[in-house]
Amino acid sequence: MRQLNRGGSLIEALVSTVLLSMGAVGMLGMQGHALAYGHDSQSAIAATLLAQDLVARIRANPPEDLSNSPYLNPDAGLADAADHITCQQADTHCTHAQLAAADLSQWLKALQQHVSDGTPQVQLHAERIDVWIAWQGSDNDGSPGVACPPGHTLPAGAQCIHLQSPW
Repeated sequence: MRQLNRGGSLIEALVSTVLLSMGAVGMLGMQGHALAYGHDSQSAIAATLLAQDLVARIRANPPEDLSNSPYLNPDAGLADAADHITCQQADTHCTHAQLAAADLSQWLKALQQHVSDGTPQVQLHAERIDVWIAWQGSDNDGSPGVACPPGHTLPAGAQCIHLQSPW
């Protein structure tokens, strides 16, 4: 009878060590996903706040012509913003285009700081302002890209927020 029990506790110890190791590896994997999802959440919150900020800037400096506003092309805001910011520092009247360029310059710097690969899109309508901000999320699971804004398909793993606000 004693010979049947020999080595039994060694096998039990080996099995329990393997199970414990599998649990530890699973916990490490979950921690990695939690960090990635935390970064995605932080980007989504920052993008939402920045979209609200851009809407406030547009409301404070409403364009005369909705179809020809500098706000429609936010990516161009950094091009020559230095010239437009000087009108704010001097005691002169800034034009809509100068104020919009200064707004966009400041706003795009904040976007780059908080949502590093954020891409903005703005549409101005008579009754509302639409702002989309898209960025590459950490979850690239091979699912099809999202349409943000409609008609612009983003690559797999992309994240997007859409803020729609009345004037």
